[in-house]
Amino acid sequence: MRWFASWSPTSRRERAAARPVGTADGSADASRATDSPDATRLLDPATLALLRGLALPPLLRAPGPGPGIHGGARRGREDSLLQHRPYVRGDDRRALDWRASARTGQLLIKERHAPARHPLVLLLDTSPSMEFPGAGVSKALRARQLAAAAAVLALWRGDGVHLHRWEWGAFGHRVDLRPGRAVVARVEAALRQGKGEGAGVLADALAALPSAALANGRLVLLSDLYGEPGALITALQRARRMAPGLSVLHILDALERRPPPGLWRDVETGETRTVGVAEAEEAAGRVERWRAELRSGVLASGSQFIDVDRERPLGATLQAWLGADG
Repeated sequence: MRWFASWSPTSRRERAAARPVGTADGSADASRATDSPDATRLLDPATLALLRGLALPPLLRAPGPGPGIHGGARRGREDSLLQHRPYVRGDDRRALDWRASARTGQLLIKERHAPARHPLVLLLDTSPSMEFPGAGVSKALRARQLAAAAAVLALWRGDGVHLHRWEWGAFGHRVDLRPGRAVVARVEAALRQGKGEGAGVLADALAALPSAALANGRLVLLSDLYGEPGALITALQRARRMAPGLSVLHILDALERRPPPGLWRDVETGETRTVGVAEAEEAAGRVERWRAELRSGVLASGSQFIDVDRERPLGATLQAWLGADG
């Protein structure tokens, strides 16, 4: 199915589709500033305000046995009380519960929840096909914006972030981020760096990731998922068996979901061809079956699958993915 993956029509319709998209009534939404290719920020103030009411997807147990498939061993807020226990020499006196000690007649220590930490592991596909369309908000820019939002949420809650970016057919470029000051600036700097180079097979790149990079991580893959679906699903299921959570964000343009007839161009080779109405309709059917197979395979592994329309405003996409009803 690879042949339709990078074929994209070059037409007046394509140029129109590359323009920034607002809300249905024509007004700008929270993502309008970041929907400009000239924007200096991946996340504008309105989007950051929106993030305050969102949260990363919960970690869910995957079907069947497998190492690392569990949530935190201890639940609850980090500042909530777990239990009291008697004071022993060497304990931190600041943890003494004086009221409980007075009631019981013995010194009692307050033990609090210490939730397990799961780093956010971002797998960012910036291969050549992600640069479509050439003007406006590309799939690659939308992926960077979504990755930035997830990274900021993870760092705000005290989790680390491991960013693996596409380079020459592999997720070989890694950047680590830790909680601290200037979270947004550091995230944007890391995600603005470089540009993915070279074609490759996404399933192979995922399969090549070492177990240590996946274990205990909250995985998020941002990609157009081009490639043979069976191999890709197998690679994603392997990742899911090792990690306590996996979210797959399938980022496509409307012209890729239903390509119109006309002159098509391969974004990786530059080759062009003319496609008639019947062939375009047949291609659209194959695309839909391919998307359905991917979605079914990912959901069956206990993972989250999110369809991302490249043209949909960033704020609406974030709400659908990370909102209470997402």
